[in-house]
Amino acid sequence: MNKQKKERIKQINRLFDKHGQAAIARVCGVKPQSVFKWKSRGLPRTDLLGETDYAKKIEKFDNEFTREKLLALDSSCPAAGG
Repeated sequence: MNKQKKERIKQINRLFDKHGQAAIARVCGVKPQSVFKWKSRGLPRTDLLGETDYAKKIEKFDNEFTREKLLALDSSCPAAGG
């Protein structure tokens, strides 16, 4: 597992510890079973590709968890706009 993926999973787990899986599912408009997968995989690839924007919804809910942190973006990543 690469460093960026580990960081994404770490952020998701911190988020779940703080707010709970059900609350994050409500914020993102998905079922709790869907966000459960995020604990081991991080946010879905569709967020990295810009097809979904769960990270932005989570950031609006709790600005401690920014889109950049949740997706472990750096300036060279296309999703970061770099």
